[in-house]
Amino acid sequence: KAGNATDYTTGNKLDRNISHDLDHVKSAKEIHDDPGRVLANLNGADLANTETNLKPTTDTINRSKNAASMETFLKRKNENIARIKILESQEKLSESNTKELDKLKKLAKIDDEMAIQADKEARKTIDGSIKKEYYGSDKFIKNSAKEGMNEGAKMAAQQAIGMIMSEFFIALFDEILDIYKNGFKNGFDDEGFLTVLKGRLKRIATKLKDKWKEVAIACKDGFISGFISSLITTVINMFATTGKRLVRIIREGIFSLFKAMKTLIFPPKELSFEEAMQEAKKIFTTGIIVGLGVMLEEFIEAFIASVPFLLPFSNILSTILIGAITGLSITMAVYYIDKKKNDKDAVNEMFNQTDQKIEDVKKLLCELAY
Repeated sequence: KAGNATDYTTGNKLDRNISHDLDHVKSAKEIHDDPGRVLANLNGADLANTETNLKPTTDTINRSKNAASMETFLKRKNENIARIKILESQEKLSESNTKELDKLKKLAKIDDEMAIQADKEARKTIDGSIKKEYYGSDKFIKNSAKEGMNEGAKMAAQQAIGMIMSEFFIALFDEILDIYKNGFKNGFDDEGFLTVLKGRLKRIATKLKDKWKEVAIACKDGFISGFISSLITTVINMFATTGKRLVRIIREGIFSLFKAMKTLIFPPKELSFEEAMQEAKKIFTTGIIVGLGVMLEEFIEAFIASVPFLLPFSNILSTILIGAITGLSITMAVYYIDKKKNDKDAVNEMFNQTDQKIEDVKKLLCELAY
């Protein structure tokens, strides 16, 4: 009424004699479809009509933006503005082209920085309301506990299955190596093939059975680290959304850290503190390499996807390549850590032997002197 209303996208005063609109900076549709709003059980209309989200603008800008996000709208607007020069260069315009030119000139007045700033403020207010409502609810606590249990179960299964497979192949290779060394004389000539095969499979099964305690411990460790990593991911998500790959890095990092700390605090009886420290180094280094591999996977997948005929297989190929690179890197890193320790032990042994020789020489000199 006072004539002081300004267009939030241009900063210009709105003509009180011309119809104008109130625009939802973050569209009502986007708010309605927001999973966070659904989780928080908030009314979409109430969020959409907040002071920071409901802003005056011209009907042309409002209807052009429609339900698009501000980023999408501005990108589309900037791409279309190039047509202004094309239309202006024509001697005679049709009625539709005249309307299009008029619309594009109005859109050209938009200040992108001002529009983006308004969008940031609107989203900050709306997202803040959603987070405050959801993170303070019983639903959040229940969902977090449920998600933690699920992630814990996944990691427990991953570690248990991984250890069983590892032990199975070790036992299998032992049997294959035995056959290779002894040939078929070791029972295959005198007994039936199936009988010998049954015996070897039974030995493999017995070895796996003897490892049940280790499998149970790996399962327990996996569950604890999975549960903790889920809680940490949830806390991070309260401030910034984490991507799938970052979640994997957090999960693997927590698991490696947990195993390393456990090895240091509760070392196996047969290991000294120095040996436990050595094992903890290897576990932690493995976790770091896996995390780096997950980060590298995104770049390798994008590179493979850039080759047209490899695009359908980019995910599979990147997984295979990263698996190979990570595996080799872990092997070399563990070898280096062990070699460094062995070199250090060798040097210490050399010094000890030297000191012993010096003592022997001193004794010999004393005996000769008397």
